Amino acid sequence: MVEYHPFQRPQELVDYCRSREIVFEGYCPLAKGEALTHPSIIQLAKKYGRTPAQICIRWSIQVFDFTITQDDVEILNGMHDGRHVSWDPSLIV
Repeated sequence: MVEYHPFQRPQELVDYCRSREIVFEGYCPLAKGEALTHPSIIQLAKKYGRTPAQICIRWSIQVFDFTITQDDVEILNGMHDGRHVSWDPSLIV
């Protein structure tokens, strides 16, 4: 299980898992609440008539009864800054 949210999107690992038919399981889709106050996520929530939490969860998995357009997915994908909100495995020696 890997930390996965708009600020932490290890796409290389996701692609690797998909290419080998390994189920990728992410956790912390709301970035421990940090994503819920991000202006871009709030703007998308208003656009889709949803909550910020629904936008984050919909972005990470295919649930709910709405679709985020590819342009808006790219906005969310572009938020990746490598931030960890849980433990950071790169700090382990």
